Amino acid sequence: MAHLVPDPPPVNYQNPTLTSFGIASADGVARILAWGLDRATPWPWRVGTDDPMEVQADSYLGPQPDLTLFLVRGARQGMKLAIFHQEGGSWQRYSAYVEVTSNMADHYAAALASGTLPKSTNWEHILFYPFGATQSTPPLSEADWMTKVDDGIRLIKGNTVGMAVLANLPEDIVVYPYVQPYDNANSAVHINPARFPDGFKPGSRMDEILIHELIHRTERNAGGYENRYGFMFDGTDFLTVNATNVYSCMLGRGLRKDHHDFQFLPEEHFRDPKLHFDQQKPNYELAHGRVPTLVDTIKNVTGVWNPFSNL
Repeated sequence: MAHLVPDPPPVNYQNPTLTSFGIASADGVARILAWGLDRATPWPWRVGTDDPMEVQADSYLGPQPDLTLFLVRGARQGMKLAIFHQEGGSWQRYSAYVEVTSNMADHYAAALASGTLPKSTNWEHILFYPFGATQSTPPLSEADWMTKVDDGIRLIKGNTVGMAVLANLPEDIVVYPYVQPYDNANSAVHINPARFPDGFKPGSRMDEILIHELIHRTERNAGGYENRYGFMFDGTDFLTVNATNVYSCMLGRGLRKDHHDFQFLPEEHFRDPKLHFDQQKPNYELAHGRVPTLVDTIKNVTGVWNPFSNL
């Protein structure tokens, strides 16, 4: 079975002995080796956690032909790393877990343990864990990362829909940097504000990305939404897209069609929100059943594009 190996490797690295390790590099990037990657099996292989978006690992030739070096960014104390291979669109684990016991560059592990993480100045139930910001693409200082995320929360709080989303969060939320080099975020909540500097596409401004992920948390990442009439919602992204659309319309922004890329809502649906409601009625009703107080607030917003008003 494949396994993780410390760098530099011990003499008997072919035998699995590593169960935990600490990261002592000044930049907080972990160097770890992988043994047993089947060279006949096509990539992608990765080293990371069960969540494929939580850390970023780049691979290089190792010090021996049967070793692969991975540089892992964003690894925090308590994370459990393993070797994964992508098969049929999903990641399969190929090794035992190895726990990260410490990261000398992470100055927030103790704050997390003691409940003293920095809080948003705009919403006290949102906390920040800035480690990883300097490892993101593009990088931000930890202070800049917190400032930019807090600016997004300020915009969200100043909007009726945004305020309702914040008020419906079921628990305190910790926001982390998103370290992967892609225009994405996830509902953990991980975000890199530097990847969304202007947001010309609908739904792509940083505050829109952030409110989208916070809506996931109000729903506890519930699924079951249908793809209807050519609209794709990937099971979990109906309310996130369309509640954000109401929020965006209130700010004079373009509206997003669905969860595939950042395409504009078709003109016929923008001009006739009742058409959108009629075609997506089962999804609107499902969203209302899950977060009724949030959806009831949204449906009472007037003067903008708002199919929720038909509920």
